[in-house]
Parts: sequence; C-alpha cells; structure tokens
Amino acid sequence: IDEFRKQMQVIDDLIDADKDGIYLCGAEVSLADATLFPTMTFARHMLPKFGVPETEALPPKISQWYTQLLAGDEVFRKVHDEVLGALQGWDGNGRWDTIVLAGLRDEDPETIFDKIISKEIPASVVFE
Repeated sequence: IDEFRKQMQVIDDLIDADKDGIYLCGAEVSLADATLFPTMTFARHMLPKFGVPETEALPPKISQWYTQLLAGDEVFRKVHDEVLGALQGWDGNGRWDTIVLAGLRDEDPETIFDKIISKEIPASVVFE
C-alpha cells in the first residue's frame, strides 16, 4: 500500500497544475488519462479498506483531475460506473473479507511480534 501511494505521489508531482483543460495533458484526452483513470477508481475504492482515509486516497492533483473528469466527461463517468460496479460486486461476494487489513482484522491482544513488525521494537533478526 505504501509503495502504491508513493508511486501515485510521483505521478501527482508530474501533473502540471496550470494545464489547459480537464485532461492530464491539457485540452485533449490522452493515453495517460485512459490508463490512469480506472486505476484511480480502484484506488479510491480499495485504499480506505486498508485504513487510508477516503479524503487521502488520491493525491491532491490526481484527485482534482479525477473529480473534473467525472463531472466533465461522459465516457470517463461511464468507465467509473462500470469499474465501481465490479468492485461493489467484489464487496458483495466477500472478496475483501479474507485479506488482512481489508476485511480481516487481527483483534487479538498485541504481541511482541506485532511490536517488532510495527517497528516499535527495533530488530534486524528475530529468533523463535
């Protein structure tokens, strides 16, 4: 999740805030828009399941671009609805239920290993 969010930030940093038009490269739709948009639909739906606040699921410029496409382009709105419909189908079928942190939560008391994994206790090697 962290690496995915890091890569989204790299893309966000490349977006020109002063571009002309709602698309990533300006006034005309590009392969960049067609490639990134479905992934961002997935990210907006999936990341909150892993504890990322919904308002932080997308970096700022990507979020603005995404919102503008939903409001201003009927084709992208249709793609959004189709992808979201499939993701909601996954929800209904319990797709996320067995994935740790997405649906499956560890509610047992914290152990020393939990503290090592969360880096509360520094360790380079763990012995049983």
